[in-house]
Amino acid sequence: MSMKAIFDDLFGPENVSPIVRSQQAEEVMTEMATRTMITGHFWHSPGSLTNRRRAYLTVLRRPEDWALSLYYFFRHNSAASEEEVVRLARAMELEEFFMSETPAIVDSVSNFLIRHFHQLSSEGYSTAPDDAHILSGAKDILARYDFVGIHEDFADSLDVMCYRFGWPFIPTIPRVNGARRRTSLEETSPEVRARLRVLTALDTELYEHGLRLFAERRRAMWRRIIELRDGGEESRDTPDEAPASQVTPAEPAPPSEFGTRAVQILDVEIKGAVSGSSVVQSGEDAIIRVSMVAREATDDLTVGIAIRDDFHRTVFGTNTHHLGERWQARPRMFYDVEFRMRLPLGEGLYFVTVALHDGPAHFERCFHWRQDAAAFEVRGRRGPRFEGVVDLSPTVARQAFPPLSLFSAELSADEAPDRMAAATSVSIPVRIKNTGDQTWPASGPRPVNAAYHWLDAAGKVLVYEGRRTRLPRDLTGGDEVVVPMIVEAPERPGPHLLRITLVQESVAWFEDHGTKPIDLRLAVGPA
Repeated sequence: MSMKAIFDDLFGPENVSPIVRSQQAEEVMTEMATRTMITGHFWHSPGSLTNRRRAYLTVLRRPEDWALSLYYFFRHNSAASEEEVVRLARAMELEEFFMSETPAIVDSVSNFLIRHFHQLSSEGYSTAPDDAHILSGAKDILARYDFVGIHEDFADSLDVMCYRFGWPFIPTIPRVNGARRRTSLEETSPEVRARLRVLTALDTELYEHGLRLFAERRRAMWRRIIELRDGGEESRDTPDEAPASQVTPAEPAPPSEFGTRAVQILDVEIKGAVSGSSVVQSGEDAIIRVSMVAREATDDLTVGIAIRDDFHRTVFGTNTHHLGERWQARPRMFYDVEFRMRLPLGEGLYFVTVALHDGPAHFERCFHWRQDAAAFEVRGRRGPRFEGVVDLSPTVARQAFPPLSLFSAELSADEAPDRMAAATSVSIPVRIKNTGDQTWPASGPRPVNAAYHWLDAAGKVLVYEGRRTRLPRDLTGGDEVVVPMIVEAPERPGPHLLRITLVQESVAWFEDHGTKPIDLRLAVGPA
């Protein structure tokens, strides 16, 4: 609630959503597409961060203290609720509540954080992964958040957030909706504190991971501020020999970058192979060039790129590790890496994000991440017109399915039964020969199928559209096959006539055009 008050002040209340509770995040973003900031408690579809349209922000709290706050909120602040855990909190004293093994209590408190963040991973709803697997997935997701603040370091968190997004400094922190009449963690009994440590053990590991992320990003912020104060970065000339007069002060960094700067991005550009500029045609080859300088040695330098559209959806991403390259970098050396690719994209504006790290992903040791490091526009196309984000380059083929004009066939059934039980099914081998010169299709919109009618002893039709049996293949003139035809008996016992025939669907029955059907007189007995 304090964060919402801050956002209301930054953007205006009309541009900030109300607190959204227990809704799916993608639906909320669609419903509130015009709001600058969306706040609340969401549940997420697996892989939500892969194609995200917005920046994701969160603030972590020490799990044991969070659990205490949750209890007091349920007990004193929460509106009347049918939820079992709320009713239990209102009925139980603190020690009784946390020492309870009631599933509703344990599920609400035990390692809630890792389950919440793991939901965003591509396997967020996979069945019964072990706790260590969930924790690992939650750490990966947390590292991909655009901002992670710390409740216990709230003032510094706000400073880092404002620096990260280029927002104005927040002079006063509002206190809103604090839990009433609560004791601190230090005031609780040793038994309760021990119980909370057990219930939140994995959440505490995630919280400590968040502390490390926050410390790294805060340090990167201060380092950048000091660099700007001291006159900027080194030029692209050789660092050992370049005179001070040739050192070019660095431009202020965009707020959307972070990392240790062990290897640092200096420049990113994208040019079309034909246009020679950042305006390219759909289908044109292009080169993305990443220029960097190594400040520390690494034996596993990975360069990654992601292309996003103007809704910030990832269109394509890869890195040198996945492309089979493993490179070393040495201090004070400059490097250029070029990605060459075809851009079969729809017209519009696109952005290139670049990450330098070690290993297959940037989650553990990120040297430098720069969001929207370069932009390019796709205008016009080098192939056929299409709509959408990407040209899938389809091929097309046309098949014609003309109706038959000759319905010429020979049918025989040498092993037909003379009786059936009502409402049962039997298989009757039927020999079918195409005696014409037109091919019968076995599939498509107008297949030829084996079928039947049921008539009573007086010749009245009881079942006209009998069950179909498909031909095993297309039959050309002179072809012959034996089809195991499935026949379902009528429900009414008595003497019946089974008429076996052929039909070209949506065209005609063969017996209506001269083909002699098979007529079998059967006794249908009780089921």
